[in-house]
Order: sequence, then structure tokens, then C-alpha cells
Amino acid sequence: MIDLYCERVGPGLWAEPVNATTNLAFFLTAWVTWALARRLQTLSASTWLLIALVVAIGIGSSLFHTFATTWARVLDALPILFFQLAYLWLYSRAVIKLRTGTASALVAVFLVAALIGRQFPHILNGSKPARECTEPSHSRNARWTRLRHPPNSLTMAVA
Repeated sequence: MIDLYCERVGPGLWAEPVNATTNLAFFLTAWVTWALARRLQTLSASTWLLIALVVAIGIGSSLFHTFATTWARVLDALPILFFQLAYLWLYSRAVIKLRTGTASALVAVFLVAALIGRQFPHILNGSKPARECTEPSHSRNARWTRLRHPPNSLTMAVA
């Protein structure tokens, strides 16, 4: 079991109920994007690619936040990276009209930066390590600190 988030309350499938449930937003986003693009008659291959990647992000994230295993983490991270690369490529070509070589270099630099950034998860993850979630706060505003960073979120809210 991988425990990266304060919300994780145990090893079970619903040990991250908020993270798991909020992944429905990815599926809603994909559906709304499809409906809007269909109505505007702009369902291109590029649009379909981004919609498919948003669905893949929803699936991968749902799997990771329920199973919390190494394989699920890969299925969570890869679609996000693929979406970032595809979006950067499509935006650089269609919106800012970069030449193919320049757009390719931009995507390559981003990919290298993303892979280098994986070497520093403690800096770039953006989440508090699980051990910090349960450490008592010694600040003057301890109650406020606990509310902003609740240990085992829903469990503590009920308790």
C-alpha cells in the first residue's frame, strides 16, 4: 500500500473516500467537453485525444486512490504526463503556431524536466507526507492547523 496523502485511513478500497469520489470530476469534464465540442462541431482528432486522456486520468486516479499500489500509481501518473505532453504539443502548434521542430523541442524539454522532477518527490509532490498528518501541532493556532491539514480527514471529522 502506498500512503502519500493525509486522507488515507487504512488499506481498504475506500481508505481515500474524498480523493476517490472527486475523480468523478474527470469523467464529467470529459463528457462536458465532448458535448460542447459536438454542439460547436469541433470534434477533431485532437479533441478526441484530449477527451480520451481525461478519461484515462479519471480511471488511473480512481484506481490509485482506491488500490494505492505501485501499478495503480503508474496508471495514475502516465495519463497525466501524456495529457500534459499532448496538450503542450497541440497548443504550441494550433494556438501559438510554433513550427514542428520548435514545438518538438518544447515538448522534449518539458518531458526531460518532468522526468528530472520525479527525482525530487519530497519537493514536488505537493502533499504533506503521511507522517506529518498525525504529528501534533505546537503552534498557537493548533486547532486551525488541524482543520487545514486534518489527519486521516474523514475519520477525524467524525471523531
